[in-house]
Amino acid sequence: MRILAIDPSITKTGWAVLESDRTELIDQGYYRPRDKWGRTRFQNLGVAVRGWCGDYNPDAAIFEKASLPYHGKRINRLHFNNYVSAVSTVENELCEVLGCDDVYGVYPQTWKQTKGKKTTIREANLLFSLELKKKDNDIADAIMLGVFFIERQRIPETALPPILECTF
Repeated sequence: MRILAIDPSITKTGWAVLESDRTELIDQGYYRPRDKWGRTRFQNLGVAVRGWCGDYNPDAAIFEKASLPYHGKRINRLHFNNYVSAVSTVENELCEVLGCDDVYGVYPQTWKQTKGKKTTIREANLLFSLELKKKDNDIADAIMLGVFFIERQRIPETALPPILECTF
């Protein structure tokens, strides 16, 4: 089964395509919006998501859901609202292209737990013989989100349920 994993962001959205039968990394990259703030920024992200679906024809997709900041972190409200808009754009486009029963969402605290950026970069590099750098953390997160999904789906008791309907 071919999996598209997406780590949405307002500055750089990481993506990865994996083959679940052998946990093989097919391709990976990121999308960086060219335009400033506004509706076109999210419309262009939606076009990118549709492009990945068209280019790689995934059987299922997983994305990182938006979560509130934790551990007392302060966050700029406009920044957070734009982040939620980016996540909802990814979710809606995936549901429209693949159907909601083949789309899965998971919170970062669930798949990443307390791992930091350096850890996911190191794990992706070791697992797939890559040379990702600190600036590639969005790609590493997408790759390891896909690996998390593949591992969870192999065991029926721990399998993630599809989102079934868009939440935004």
